[in-house]
Amino acid sequence: MAVYGSGNMDRMRMEAVRRSQEMHRRSQPSEPVPEIRADVPKIPRNDLSDLLGKLLPDGKPDSDTLLIGALIWLLYKEGADIKLLLALAYILL
Repeated sequence: MAVYGSGNMDRMRMEAVRRSQEMHRRSQPSEPVPEIRADVPKIPRNDLSDLLGKLLPDGKPDSDTLLIGALIWLLYKEGADIKLLLALAYILL
């Protein structure tokens, strides 16, 4: 094991402080970070009402439509295969 003298330890301590200050300076952004906005495209109102009109002909969803819709949502959140989700959506139409 190496034996260090007090002068050696002081020099190493000063070097460690200098390095930590330099790393802290580098971590501070010099320019403001631009804000990233994800704009979600809005579906036109008439397209949405056409889709809802196809899914809900009476204006009220029946239990089968609600069940399949909930199943699609649950499988989507769990990361299911897109083919399965599209097949269930086709059944809704």
